[in-house]
Order: sequence, then C-alpha cells, then structure tokens
Amino acid sequence: MPTKPSLSAYFRFVGRIRAVQASPGAPQIDVTTHRLLDSLVAAWSEDSAFSVTEAMALSRTGSPATVHRHLNLLRSEGLIALHEVISDSRVRTLIPTKKALGYLHRLAACMEDPRGRSRSGSA
Repeated sequence: MPTKPSLSAYFRFVGRIRAVQASPGAPQIDVTTHRLLDSLVAAWSEDSAFSVTEAMALSRTGSPATVHRHLNLLRSEGLIALHEVISDSRVRTLIPTKKALGYLHRLAACMEDPRGRSRSGSA
C-alpha cells in the first residue's frame, strides 16, 4: 500500500511505541490502565497532581471502582506511589516513580525522530 511520507512516519512511530511497550521491563498494563496513566501524566506535566479521590472521579476511565482497580495495577507495576499530604493525612496524591519516569522517557524518545533514525543521522 503506497503511503504518504507523513503517514509512513506515523506507522514507524507506532511501531517504536509498541516496541517500547513490548520490551523487557516495560510495564504490563492494559489500554485502560495506560489511559489512566496518561491522565496522571497530563496532570504531572502541569506540576499538578491528582489525589486518589480526584483520580477515581475521572469519568473517561470508568467507574470509581474501575479506576481504583487500575490505580492498584499502576502501583503493583511500580509506576505510581502515594504521597501523604502534610496538611491533611487523609489525602494521598499520586506521584510518578523512577520506573514510571524511565518508561515515559523511553516513550518520549519515540517522538524525537519518528523516522527511526538515530540522533547521529544513521538508521
């Protein structure tokens, strides 16, 4: 199937993302859990954080029970940790772990050059 260069670049980008997700040590999470991680990443990128209660209210991810189950999956994969808010010990915010940051950096590298070339210019 002939493709335009931009579409070819997108196909290579998707292939690189899948390769990162299938690599040894990559978190084994389903699409819904990944969508929740994406929501958390969006908040973290704005120097914000979700409390557990706020995360459970994310309607696009599912019911509160579903979100709670996926939060537990993210914790068991070592991607998020709970941070107790000093002013109110009942509130816990979700923060990324070093493992999560490493995984996110590997995913971000897929966007740096979706043509599949290394930074030195060779394939």
